[in-house]
Amino acid sequence: MVATGYYDFDDDEMEAGKAYAKDQVVEDDDESVYTDYLMNYLVDLAVDNIGEIMEEFIEEEGIDAQYLTYEMDQDEIESIQVAMLFSKGDFDSDLEDILDELEM
Repeated sequence: MVATGYYDFDDDEMEAGKAYAKDQVVEDDDESVYTDYLMNYLVDLAVDNIGEIMEEFIEEEGIDAQYLTYEMDQDEIESIQVAMLFSKGDFDSDLEDILDELEM
């Protein structure tokens, strides 16, 4: 089964990302540097959290799973799109290949 969804960042995650980005930026940096740090922090956070959720799901349900995150939209940093693949058996192909075939 292939599914897509969104990981929505809560207020605490957004505040932590903003604090991290603010700490990384020096006075002469452009606003885009702040945005890059913020987006990288949020993507890493989403990947870590989704990975933990997927591991729990795999262990509890006894299935195989893959996931990937799409590139974050700079204008919509409150969430990130995620694609997931679940299977009762071994995967015959990669999630990216399947998404390409489905034109997703």
